[in-house]
Amino acid sequence: MKKIVKIFAIVFVVNSMNASSILDKELMNVRDGFLIKSIHVVKFPYSRYGKNFDKDKYPDLYVRLFLDHKKIGKSNVVKNAKKGRIAILSGGKMPFTIENNRLYHLQLLDHDSDKGAGSNRDEEISSRIKISWSDLVSKQGIKSSYLIKDPKYSDVTFIIMVEQLRWSEVDCSSPEYCYKLYPNKTEIIKDGNQYKVVVPFHRKDDPLFTASKQAQARKIINILLGTHRANKRCMISDELSVFYNNNTIINGNVSGEHCVSLVPLRLKIKKNGKNKWTLNDGSGKFNNLIKFKSEQEALMAICRIRKLKLKTVCSIADLLKPNQPLVVYLKP
Repeated sequence: MKKIVKIFAIVFVVNSMNASSILDKELMNVRDGFLIKSIHVVKFPYSRYGKNFDKDKYPDLYVRLFLDHKKIGKSNVVKNAKKGRIAILSGGKMPFTIENNRLYHLQLLDHDSDKGAGSNRDEEISSRIKISWSDLVSKQGIKSSYLIKDPKYSDVTFIIMVEQLRWSEVDCSSPEYCYKLYPNKTEIIKDGNQYKVVVPFHRKDDPLFTASKQAQARKIINILLGTHRANKRCMISDELSVFYNNNTIINGNVSGEHCVSLVPLRLKIKKNGKNKWTLNDGSGKFNNLIKFKSEQEALMAICRIRKLKLKTVCSIADLLKPNQPLVVYLKP
């Protein structure tokens, strides 16, 4: 019986070590990939199987992106594309994020705006072309552009213009920017129609948060610095914080704060307007709540979230603007 227990224990430890190794590898590789910023179509046909795509001969080109054979995005349409001119596809849902170890396809289509070719749907100019970060890097190296040829149709060629995303190159080992909080010395300063909460010995142009009502400001102070007894704030990004009581991250939920769980390994970065990036884990619980000014800032935040094992995102909303959080922070 003792031998069985020992064998079980050894197997459990080995499996745990393997699981840890797999997890570490997944953490390193999950964001390897690139952003497709634009697609330059250098070769395309006017017709297929003897039939023009468009009644005026010149197709209206756009590209669609598939993930696991499901439509997830498309570019804007370039109308009346002519041979000899490079059709540059961008806009729409671009840039497209291509991650390592995931199945993507790109397809070039003609937008059926005039229905002149006897069809009431967009027509396929290319086949669905597999796009793999690892395949392209292994064959062509780390580059800012890749030549893509349709394996089915020899008359379709395009160049994808990319920005490389290397998770393994993101170093979040350096400490976050942190500063001390003083519950008994924190000030509320009226600034026009707003109330700024200012921390002693810290820049007054960088308030802890800004509220539309003095009572709201006082309430948030009571939640964070009173109930949670936070005495240090560390910045994951400009708008995302972690609060500490001494060296322990605050935990537990209290009245007045809204908290939802997140899955660190499922966090994805999504472009949400010009120079705006958000995080979500596919659950839909906190869409557009965590915001960033750049892709790199969002990438660094994911690294820190995983490093600190943070699994909860909390916010406290403005009384006058319920959909506008005054402060967003993370907990274990």
